[in-house]
Amino acid sequence: MNIIKQQVDNLNLIISLEINSADYTQNVEKTLREYKQKSNMHGFRPGKVPDGLIRKLYSKSVLADEINRLVINSIAQYVEDEKLSILGDPMPTFNIEDINWEIGNNFHFDFEIGLSPDIDLNLSDNDKIIKYKITVDKKLVNENIDLILSQYGYFETFDAVNDFSEKLTGNILQLDNDKQPSENGLEADDTNILLSLISDDKYKKPFENAKVNDEIIFNLSETFSDTEILRILKKKHIDETNDLKDVFFRFTVTGIDKLVKAEPDQELFDSLYGEETVHTQEEFESRVESEIADNFEEAAMNKFSTDVQKYLVEKIAPPLPDRFLRKWLWDTHKGKMDETEFDRQFPAFLKDIQWSVISTAVAKQFDLKVEGQEVIGYAMQLVKSQLAAYGLIHLPEEELVDYALNYLKDEKNKRQIIHTLLDGKVIRTVIDAVHPEIKEVSREEYNEIIQPKSE
Repeated sequence: MNIIKQQVDNLNLIISLEINSADYTQNVEKTLREYKQKSNMHGFRPGKVPDGLIRKLYSKSVLADEINRLVINSIAQYVEDEKLSILGDPMPTFNIEDINWEIGNNFHFDFEIGLSPDIDLNLSDNDKIIKYKITVDKKLVNENIDLILSQYGYFETFDAVNDFSEKLTGNILQLDNDKQPSENGLEADDTNILLSLISDDKYKKPFENAKVNDEIIFNLSETFSDTEILRILKKKHIDETNDLKDVFFRFTVTGIDKLVKAEPDQELFDSLYGEETVHTQEEFESRVESEIADNFEEAAMNKFSTDVQKYLVEKIAPPLPDRFLRKWLWDTHKGKMDETEFDRQFPAFLKDIQWSVISTAVAKQFDLKVEGQEVIGYAMQLVKSQLAAYGLIHLPEEELVDYALNYLKDEKNKRQIIHTLLDGKVIRTVIDAVHPEIKEVSREEYNEIIQPKSE
């Protein structure tokens, strides 16, 4: 077999593979003999099907498989031997339907290859990138503690509405203009209304002092938001509710409950953090503050990562083999979107690839690697978070390791974790190289930075 390289330009090349019959015949013949030995066809004894029939049935597919194996392995070996840094996958310039799959033929295949450019990172203090630090105030800590106490609280049954912190359970029915049940109107059984979500006092009046079995008539669209209306009526989309302006509903109360918040005591602390880890209210508040700070730091790092990517892509602007990438990207996306949508997203695809080029260069320059234990540790954190959502917390470490190893059996999960860890190392390396400006902001200021009110 012969491989010829044609350098089109700095970022594009074509490699041609010349495959002669001697390159594949031995393996093809061996596979056909195995087919014959395993054959079990009506009218013939096992393993005694005539060679001619075996060849007629299987020679083309066996030949195609062997040629495909040769091509894939040869290109991969060539890329490794030549130390080529490629983007995407080699793209064939031929139509596979035009190939004459006959044993004894010689084959010629041309593949386009897109090359990754050599770039100069040139990272220094002159690169001005802001990294935000979101401050944690006492109000925010108290809000989170209040949320925790509510989440770990319980509902207690009451006889009547008292202070509008109650939850009403019951059945709701749409009424007509005469305040009678509307034909084909909206209704929902065993739903609930959270009175704390009624913000305007004038809409609270129908619910005042409500008791079990009371029938409450009220304007649903004026009293609650669209999101809450969907929940109350057990619908998924607002289009299912039609126009509810000036439409009244009747709610028959079947139960009244009120949330009683949990007490911040040792039992709660043990449930949250494990036995004898947190002992006092002060330690509880400190732990909550630390958790908020960690979450804020993660959010700030995510934004910094996005800002770094945008900044370096604009600064370095790595040149790309655009024509090749358009062909390759369309080949991978044509089953997922039409050409119009692909054309719209193509510039964003290129920016992602430019960042990949930069990230690879940073990893190479600073010798960044991801070790096996790091992958297992990250997988343990992922499964720990997933299990916690089902109430499985404080699991022994050996169980978490087993869960993590099972998660990593999926190569897609493993690749994603390696990519995430390496990207994190790249960002931290950039932080050390450019020394970003640290800017403290409040939660409100940060939210405004992320999504300005004008949007």
